Amino acid sequence: MTQPIRIAFIGAGIFAQDTHLPSLLELDDTYRIVAVYSRTESTARAFAENIPYKTDITTNLDAVLERDDIDVVNIVLPIQIMPEIVEKALRSGKHVISEKPIAPTVAQGKYLLNVPRREDQL
Repeated sequence: MTQPIRIAFIGAGIFAQDTHLPSLLELDDTYRIVAVYSRTESTARAFAENIPYKTDITTNLDAVLERDDIDVVNIVLPIQIMPEIVEKALRSGKHVISEKPIAPTVAQGKYLLNVPRREDQL
């Protein structure tokens, strides 16, 4: 049996909770949510309470990106701050998924497509 893809949420707002979380929970044989990051602990905690198993919560983005037990990050943040967070995630070696554009401009998006990734994570 294949192990589920270990995923961390970067952002725990209403859209992440109402749309992304239910979809991923339906795919529980494919994904395992191992961490939730939010700027505020209370938001991360409220989000994690909807996950039917223990999930780490944090307000430390760098700590999430340094974890070797996370395969992919699901970034659900305002578009204006996406480029910075997407770049950090890519440079840390994480795969990135997001339903939003990864950047507010085409030029920023093209730049992110060429961000070098940490080789030991490829």
